[in-house]
Amino acid sequence: MNQLDIAKWSGRVNVEQNKVYDHQSDRDILALVRGVVGDEQHMFGPLAKAHKAALIPRDEFARLKVPTAHTTEFGYCIHDFTMLPCQIHRDCINCDEQVCIKGDQVREANIRRHREETRTLLADAQAADAEKYAGANRWVEHQQITLARLDQLCSILDDPSVPAGSVIQPSGVIPASRLRQAAAQRDRLQASTESAVQE
Repeated sequence: MNQLDIAKWSGRVNVEQNKVYDHQSDRDILALVRGVVGDEQHMFGPLAKAHKAALIPRDEFARLKVPTAHTTEFGYCIHDFTMLPCQIHRDCINCDEQVCIKGDQVREANIRRHREETRTLLADAQAADAEKYAGANRWVEHQQITLARLDQLCSILDDPSVPAGSVIQPSGVIPASRLRQAAAQRDRLQASTESAVQE
């Protein structure tokens, strides 16, 4: 259907409102991501360098690597929820299962806006850390990591040698670990208990 018919059928006041909605189905996104797995010309990140299995066809290998996809604010999540719930809910930029598509104007704008917001949050966290607010140092570290990842992503999006439609997956992301989080929390609790005992 043309954009005017879509707007009328959906009860929208303005054809421009169509831009807000994602009209690609999960199947379309899966086909796009699977189509570039292992292709270093159109895929950036760990999946581009994935070992190419020689004993099965490429599309079958891609289905094994990317079982599912759903829409996020910044691109698409390829996390398989049948295996495990999301470990870092809504922190998609710091997730190794987030992929972005170059040329998706709405999501590119979201990425750039998030980068500006992160700069502000980092400055606020640094000011709080300078005033010795408890826990501010952890926020400084988190915002620095997020900003570095957003800068890396934007540099790829702005690179004219990267063709539109390329799939970008953040690299160097350490997957969330509930065990690591629990161990860190236990260490903090133990340190505070020891400190209280010494006083």
